[in-house]
Amino acid sequence: MSALGLGFLIQSRHLFLVTVAFLLVAVAALGFHVRMRWAYGPFLTGALGAVLIIIGKFLLESEPVAYLGVGTLIFAGFWNCWPINRKLYNLKNRR
Repeated sequence: MSALGLGFLIQSRHLFLVTVAFLLVAVAALGFHVRMRWAYGPFLTGALGAVLIIIGKFLLESEPVAYLGVGTLIFAGFWNCWPINRKLYNLKNRR
């Protein structure tokens, strides 16, 4: 960060805001086209992972909880990339 001239962001008061901003971007990416894909599971799992990261890193200061949140967020990302069942998807959209 300091090589980019952003070393001041490593301070704890700025680190919280930077972490929240990046987690919002990650969860928003999971929420992109969530209604079109009928894929609320990955979005909600990613939101849970983001909350676990915030709680584990800043509130409890517990590395296992923060790492559990990271793992949950990564799992949600892979789950979101999984192809959807086209037959089921077409049946739900025929309303």
